[in-house]
Amino acid sequence: MSMDRFTGVTGNAIQDGLTRAGWVAAVQEELAILTIPITFVAVAMWGVYDAVRGA
Repeated sequence: MSMDRFTGVTGNAIQDGLTRAGWVAAVQEELAILTIPITFVAVAMWGVYDAVRGA
């Protein structure tokens, strides 16, 4: 089996579109799960930056 089938570059427009849509949906789902931890880390780092800058 070729990686082309899994990456959506087979030349079949319908199959490629569905494959790419599946990858996009999977990535969006993972990013949605990570939104809260990423936000928490960003706010924490901002607090550390403010503390270091103010010291």
